[in-house]
Amino acid sequence: MNPEQEKLYNEILSKNIFNELQLVQIRRGLISNIDVSLYAKPEFTRLQMEEIRLGLILNMRNLNLIIYKWNN
Repeated sequence: MNPEQEKLYNEILSKNIFNELQLVQIRRGLISNIDVSLYAKPEFTRLQMEEIRLGLILNMRNLNLIIYKWNN
């Protein structure tokens, strides 16, 4: 990651607790220059994060993030 991506990564880490597999998805998103704020949320599983990340990479502009939201 470049210094700007590293800074954003550290900001995300300072605000939330993620497991190692979630962190991999966040790093991959940053490296791909996508908006990780859409899925860098602890309530998303690693698999959900991966699906969102891949959808964003594929430019799925109509990706409905509501389907990934946990019931509160």
